[in-house]
Amino acid sequence: MQKIFISQVVGILLLIFIAGMAKGVSDTLQFHYSQSVFSTFKNHEQYWNPAISWKNKYKDYDHNNTSEAFLFSRSLLVWLTDAWHLAQTIQTLAWALAVILAIRLGYKSSVEKKYTLTKLCYFFMFVYIAFYAGFVILFDWVLI
Repeated sequence: MQKIFISQVVGILLLIFIAGMAKGVSDTLQFHYSQSVFSTFKNHEQYWNPAISWKNKYKDYDHNNTSEAFLFSRSLLVWLTDAWHLAQTIQTLAWALAVILAIRLGYKSSVEKKYTLTKLCYFFMFVYIAFYAGFVILFDWVLI
């Protein structure tokens, strides 16, 4: 039972680490694109460069055609249009899955009377570290 608990906590922290990495990608694209590795993707600038990639969700934004480029390109499927929206979607989904797993784990622990305030504090500390480790690794060390 202890192995299952540890593996679930590791899974939650891994999802949060991924959320931090995705945040690093989106912040790098938004605030430091020209100094980042993404600016070297010259053949794919339309997807990676946030100064122009946001227009991908429209048919022809430069000629005032702001209708959807494809079905749900401005809403449900916006993550397909550019790298920034993809990174934001990965971050949101990773957080959502981590929360669902944490709720499930917390419920199981409370039923088993192993859910304590100390464990909760440690868990939140590890969540904070996991998120910012993912962010710093990509934002400060890899992408710029």
